Amino acid sequence: MKIILFLLPCFLSFQLAAQNSTGVAINNDNSDPDNSAMLDVKSTDRGVLIPRMTASQRNTINAPAVGLLVFQTDANIGFYYHNGTEWMYVQGISTTATIASVSTVAVTSVTNNGANISAIVNSDGGATVNARGICYSTSPNPTINDNSVTSGSGTGSYNANLSNLLSGTTYYAKAYATNSIGTSYGSQVNFTTNFPTVAIGDNFQGGTVFYILQNGDPGYDPNVQHGLIVSDVDLNSSNKDTEYGCKGTLNGTGPAIGDGANNTALILSTCSTAGIAAELCNNYSITVGGITYNDWFLPSQDEIQELYNHSQYGPTGGMTLNTSFGNVEYYTSTETSADKSYHLHFSNNNMHNDGKDKRKNVRAVRSF
Repeated sequence: MKIILFLLPCFLSFQLAAQNSTGVAINNDNSDPDNSAMLDVKSTDRGVLIPRMTASQRNTINAPAVGLLVFQTDANIGFYYHNGTEWMYVQGISTTATIASVSTVAVTSVTNNGANISAIVNSDGGATVNARGICYSTSPNPTINDNSVTSGSGTGSYNANLSNLLSGTTYYAKAYATNSIGTSYGSQVNFTTNFPTVAIGDNFQGGTVFYILQNGDPGYDPNVQHGLIVSDVDLNSSNKDTEYGCKGTLNGTGPAIGDGANNTALILSTCSTAGIAAELCNNYSITVGGITYNDWFLPSQDEIQELYNHSQYGPTGGMTLNTSFGNVEYYTSTETSADKSYHLHFSNNNMHNDGKDKRKNVRAVRSF
C-alpha cells in the first residue's frame, strides 16, 4: 500500500524544500539536501523521532534489514539496531554518568593456592558496566594493571575464583568495575593462603626446610606448621672471611630456637661495622615465583645445632646441603661474652667459643 502525503505550507513550518536524484531535504530554509544523504533533515529546535516500540514489539519485526533502527521503550531503554543476526544496543554516555559503584564483599574457600572472592556492582553510574572482576597482588592497593580475574559485566553480585597462588602468602584484593567513564574499585581485603605440609629437606620459600617447630618452641601452633629455612648458599664471599664484629660489645643475645632474629637485630643496633655476619644475613634477599624473601637472620646456637643435626653430617641426616658445609666453621648469633661468640664446626659438631674478630663462614636462616 502506498501512502501519499501532501505537505501544506500554510499549516507546517517545515516543508519538503527540495527533492532531486540524490536525496530529499526537509527544512525551513529551502536548502538542498547534502550530496551524501538520501534524507537531510535540518532544524535548530526540534529532532527526529525514530519508531518507538517495546522489546516484544521489536522482536516481531519480520526479517529486519541490517542497520534497521528502532527506539525500545521498556527494559533497557534506548536505541537498537539490527546487525543481520541480532538486535544490538547502541551504547551511549549520559551527560551525568560517573564511574560505577562496586563493593568487595568477602573472601572464602582459601586453600594452599586459591581463594574465592565475592563482590557486587551496586550501580553502573549511568553507563553500562562492560567489565567487572577482582584484581589482586602480593602488595597493597592492587589495580587492574596487576593480576586480575574477570567475572562478567553489568550490575549485581558476582564471584571470582583466584587460582595458581603461592602457598603461605598474603594477598591483597579489590573488586573492580569498568564503564565508559573509567574503572572504580571496592575496598581492599587481604588473606593468606594456607601453608602446605612441608618436611625437612623440602625446598620452600627461598631455601631448604631444616627444622619444624615443636611443642614448647616459641611460635609453635598445633594448627599451623611453622619452622626454619636455611639459605642454599653461603653468604661470605670466600671461605672463612667474615667476622662476628664489634669485639668488646655485649649485646645480650640468646641461645634458643626463636632467638636468632632478635639476636641479629640486637647486634646490628650496636655494631655498625660493614660486612659482619649479622649484616650479611640481614641484607640477604632472594625472589622465588615473584615473591621476595628478605627477612633472613644469623641463626642462634640452638638453631644452627638443628641445622647440623639435619645436614648430611648430622645424626638425623635426610637433607643435602651445599657441599661447602664441609670442614668449615659457621657463626651463630649467640655470644658467650663481650669478646667471644659461638660457632659450629660442621666436620665434628664441635661448638667453639672463639673471639668475635675471628673469620668464619655464614649461612642465613628465616622463619616460616
